[in-house]
Amino acid sequence: MGYARSLIYSKFFKECDADDLEDLEKVFHISKRDVKSIYKQIPERSFKGVSEIWDKRFRLKVHAEVLQVSNNIPSALQSILQNK
Repeated sequence: MGYARSLIYSKFFKECDADDLEDLEKVFHISKRDVKSIYKQIPERSFKGVSEIWDKRFRLKVHAEVLQVSNNIPSALQSILQNK
């Protein structure tokens, strides 16, 4: 995946919620299956705030790295990610 495309999707998964997925599909003519495939590849999936929303939306098991990474993130940052 190209850098610009990766950046766009990374921002989408961090800043949007599952309701925005429908708009993404319509505007860019991309299928949910393609979005799910891309989501599974991005490093942001290891962020607890990101994975809680999108793993549930795509019916995925919690990413193993989420558990490891969340222990290393300062509590203030964890609370910000959880509120997204």
